[in-house]
Amino acid sequence: MNFTDKDGKATSKTVILGTNTLNYIWEDQELVSTPSWIGRTPKFPGTAAGGSLKADEWRSFCSIFLVFSLVRLWNGKGGRFPELLTNFMHLVAATELASLRAVSPQSVRLYESHIRAYLHGHRQLFLDQRFVPNQHTALHLGQMLRMFGPVHAWRTFPFERYNGMMQSINNNSKIGNSMSAYFVLDEPLTVD
Repeated sequence: MNFTDKDGKATSKTVILGTNTLNYIWEDQELVSTPSWIGRTPKFPGTAAGGSLKADEWRSFCSIFLVFSLVRLWNGKGGRFPELLTNFMHLVAATELASLRAVSPQSVRLYESHIRAYLHGHRQLFLDQRFVPNQHTALHLGQMLRMFGPVHAWRTFPFERYNGMMQSINNNSKIGNSMSAYFVLDEPLTVD
């Protein structure tokens, strides 16, 4: 199912995690106990008071708290929610597989399957959204896992630095000439 505006046109302006959903998630956050080795996320993610989340906080928020809440909230609900939940779960599965401390050919294949399913679903659900560079990069991660092994040894520094550099570029939400100076896509982004 595609998101549409009142005229039936595809739109990205549809709110997925609105105030009601976020309130539900925040209530659930109080109920979920996590092991001490999992860092806590800010109390109100998604608000200015929650601040900016770091990469590990995003991972905990998405792979623990959102999974817990969205499965309870969206499972069995009609409309677009089953597709949103399935698509989100593909993203969570891909993230978890990419974060394993040991990789195997099977885990890499599963990662590639889930990331492609996520990107395919993303394209179907958000027709007017273009893929962003890190979505393209995610398609190459399987090969990096094959070549370099688990990401824990090599992920943080180069990618955090690259993300910081990319965030400093003013592109007015358009990829154009200013972006081409920073990277070259060596193949078209396809997810089928």
